This record gives sequence, structure tokens and C-alpha cells, in this order.
Amino acid sequence: MVLFPDTVQGAVENFLKAFRDGISIKKKVFQDGIEYWEENSKYSGGFAKIFGLVNPKLTLRQIPWLNSKQKPPAVAYREAVAQVLEKTMPDAAIVILLDEHARLPDPENPYLQSKALLLMAGIPVQGIRASTLGQSRYSLQYTLQNLSVALYAKMNGLPWTVDHDLTISDELVIGIGNCELSGSRFFERQRFVGITTVFRGDGNYLLGNLSQECSYSEYPNILKTSTVSILQDIKRRNGWQAGDTVRLVFHAARPFKNLDVADIVAQCVAEVGEEQNIEFAFLTVSHEHPFTLLDNSQQGIVMKDGAKKGQLAPQRGIIVQLGRYTRLLCTNTSLSWRSLLPASNPVTIYYSELIAELLARLRNIRDWSPALLNIKLRASKWFL
Repeated sequence: MVLFPDTVQGAVENFLKAFRDGISIKKKVFQDGIEYWEENSKYSGGFAKIFGLVNPKLTLRQIPWLNSKQKPPAVAYREAVAQVLEKTMPDAAIVILLDEHARLPDPENPYLQSKALLLMAGIPVQGIRASTLGQSRYSLQYTLQNLSVALYAKMNGLPWTVDHDLTISDELVIGIGNCELSGSRFFERQRFVGITTVFRGDGNYLLGNLSQECSYSEYPNILKTSTVSILQDIKRRNGWQAGDTVRLVFHAARPFKNLDVADIVAQCVAEVGEEQNIEFAFLTVSHEHPFTLLDNSQQGIVMKDGAKKGQLAPQRGIIVQLGRYTRLLCTNTSLSWRSLLPASNPVTIYYSELIAELLARLRNIRDWSPALLNIKLRASKWFL
């Protein structure tokens, strides 16, 4: 389902045709004295061909904006979404906004109003600004690449996974994050939501879970309850048997003050996996730490201007032992299903950040309830 203001219908139709069928960008090539034109587009196949979809249907729904500008845009969009949901339940929705509407405060933002209503119906949403529709073909090919990857993932497709040798043991990577829903300096007045994301060892996203809102003092118990719940869910889904070896790696971004998340997670693992042989590790992901690693064998690479880049920088994957049970792992960029561009954090942390950002904004929408995110959309990448 594609919802858009009627003032940009022509641009929307052109954009959707390029999205569905692809873009052709020819490049002049000379070979063996012969001149010919070669396809040079990064998005020549289109959404359907790239992901092997059979005749995906795009249903257009106008937002009557041209003759009803006296109505707030958030109201116009919300009414249109409600009318759509009375008649059909699409697999996903694309919501197109005028640029001036996209910048409205959260309670008046038509995209957030639409997204809240659609998510509560179990439908993932992709937003697009009107200015994107008129991009040059060169710029549009990259925009459509990123849009296609995110939308396909939101529809529960798997754009790609890591080239990873799967083991006999059940191997899972679990991200632990949190969302601060209010910015007060006083902990007792702040509200927190725990965010848990679960991945297979090859990077395939399995499911996510949001805890109930709680105060800072309640957070340790809520985190433990939420983690135990999702581990029990995984245990049932994957059919862990007594004596099975299960490998669990937990990722967390920044530690809470006076709160040992690793210790809480270890208690949860012991409680759920007492019949299994659990191999357990806890990884803190940080861009800043008190260590500096140098590799004297790394001479760096020469740039175009003659300067050297990467001198003494250790290769990715280098592991340094800091203590009996502690290691420092050097890594760099990460891939996600939101874009073809690399992200600065692994998806276990990055996805939690995206969820946290949206939760904080959606909280400003009247009648919003995140309950469906733990039911219909638990396995969906709705936050991309």
C-alpha cells in the first residue's frame, strides 16, 4: 500500500515504476575499436526481479491534500490509513510525505501518526520524502537500492546473511539494549524499556522483544524477567534437549551505572539452560576504551596524494588477551539490512538504537501502544 498526497501523484507514479521495474543508465564503452552502450545502473532489475518476487502489487491511496489544506496533515493521513485498514491488510506500507510535513513535531507528524496506526495493525512501514522522488537517475539508483533492502527485510525477507560455517551446536547472538523514554536528570523519574534482539550465528535476525516500561530502580528485575522470557522462547522454538550444547553470545553497548548487566544475563542463562551445556560469552561493544593497540608490521597504504593511511593499525579480527577471561577484539564496520552502506555498530547494537529512537518518538503519539510489537511484529524488522 502506497499512501501519498495528491499534489505529487505524477512524481509518485514515476518513482514507483522505477522502484518496481528498475532504472536503466547506459555508459559508452570502447572495446576492440568498437563503440557500444553498456548497462551501468546499480538498480537495473527492480524490486521484483532482484528479490525474485512474482508480480508484487502496489496499491496507490491518495491523501486528499490539494483541496483540504485546512485540515492538519496528521489528521488527513490518519483518516486515510484508517480507511485503508477497514478494507484491506497489506503486507507493508509506503508513506510519502511533503518535506514540510516531515519536519513537523512528533505529535503533529503525519508519518509518525501513520506509522503508529499501521504498526498497531501489524503492518511495517517505509517512509519517503517527496524531495526524494525527483532525484536524478544517478542518485535515485542508490536510494532505491537502500529502500529495496529495508522494505524486503521489513516484509520478513532475508536480503543476505554472513558467510558463516554453521555448527552442530545451536549458536545465537543476543543484543541487549535499552531506551530512555524521558530525559530527566533524576533516575527515579526516568522511564526505561529493555530491548532484546536475537540473531543466528550467520546474522539472520530471528526475533525481538521489548520489556514493559519501568523506572531505573526497577530496571534490573525487568531486564532479568525479559531475558529469561526470551531465552525460554528460544529454547522452545529450537527444541533444546537435555545435554545439548548451546552457544550464546550477548552484546551490549554501554553499561548502566552501578548495574552489572553481564552478571544479570549470566543468572538468566543459568536459570533457563540448567539442563544444557551452555557456552556463554558477554561482549561489550565500544568505540572508546583505555587501550591502544599498535602493530609494528603494518606499514599502511599509500593514498593518491602520497600520504599513508593505517600505519601501525592492527588488522580486523586481532584478539588481545587482557585477563584470564577477558579479551579485546579489534573490529571495524558492520553490515545491516537498512542499507548497502556499512554501519558503525554491529546490528545487535544498531537495531536496538533504531528501536529506541522510534519508541521514544512514537510515545508522543496519542493512543499509541507498543504491545503488538511483541506479538505480530516480533519477527519483523519494522524498525529499519
